[in-house]
Amino acid sequence: MKKVLTTVICTALVCVQLIGCSQQTAPADTQPKATTEKAEATETTEITGDTEETGEAEGEQSRGYKIGINSYAENFESSQRYLSSFRAAAEKAGNVELVYADCNADPQKLAPNYDAFILQNVDAIIDASWMGEVGPIAVEKCKGAGIPLVVCDSPFDEEYSYLIGTDQYQAGVIAGKYLADYVKENWDGSIDYLVLEYFQSGGPQVKDRMQGCLDGLKENGIPVEEDQVFWFDNEAQTQKTNQITRDFLTSHPDATKIIFGTNNDPCAIGVVSAVEASNRVDNCISYSYGGEDSALDLLKKDDNCYIGSVSFQQLQYGDFAIPAAIDLIEGKTDVPRSQGPTPFMIDRGNLAENSN
Repeated sequence: MKKVLTTVICTALVCVQLIGCSQQTAPADTQPKATTEKAEATETTEITGDTEETGEAEGEQSRGYKIGINSYAENFESSQRYLSSFRAAAEKAGNVELVYADCNADPQKLAPNYDAFILQNVDAIIDASWMGEVGPIAVEKCKGAGIPLVVCDSPFDEEYSYLIGTDQYQAGVIAGKYLADYVKENWDGSIDYLVLEYFQSGGPQVKDRMQGCLDGLKENGIPVEEDQVFWFDNEAQTQKTNQITRDFLTSHPDATKIIFGTNNDPCAIGVVSAVEASNRVDNCISYSYGGEDSALDLLKKDDNCYIGSVSFQQLQYGDFAIPAAIDLIEGKTDVPRSQGPTPFMIDRGNLAENSN
């Protein structure tokens, strides 16, 4: 009887050892790796929320989610604000790991960034790159991998991606109404030119905010003819905006009522510096979109042509994007196709209450 018992015990021990061996992790060099340059450069380990044991039963713990964040450029002011809002919202959710990739303002980097996300098995992607021209590529990659896609400001399509952002056209209308009031009060209700400088590759939403301003001016009593409106692609670059503005002022030396609009706040710096360098401060006014620190800094000075920015409340984007991504991962069907904060105008009158 003892021999039989001993044999049974030995057999059981051998089985346990075999099972344990079969569950060991494969060597590191056999694990899947992202092979693109972007994947190697991407930060992949920032985990938010409490990772310690909570005391809950294993079956009651909420599932952790991995969400990829595709950004425009790490040194770009709006990108920094978006990332800050995503981190805060992920920390609030408590069960979200964020994985980052950056386009460095290059549309060709979007595809390899998405490939890296897919290799890292993300559950969803939030895109804050504004790369509307290559948006269809992102959509196809997400469809193929079955990954939900949330896009900030510039929709990639109308069926698959979910939009987070302000109403771009309405933001433009807000600017137009504000400018109309200024023109009536300071320029006898008329202008010489409206110069709209914007990131054309950002897609139709970016143009919508510029068109909204034009329509807002007209709707509020400022006559603007087609030959008074000029559209330029500034590629969302401050320096290029500066050059476009200089060239326009040089070619229109007799104009005394010029409105310069830029699609973001950093580009407004290019307008202001060009106007000052051309000694045309009394002939021009400038406005932009975003409500970022660069705009607030311009408003803190009284001796320039800059008069205001339409705030998109970018630091609130995470409050919409992270919950939307989680809901999509969980298969919920009532996620709004479009949602976000309400835009409003920041000028010198309300600067103090809106300074960060």
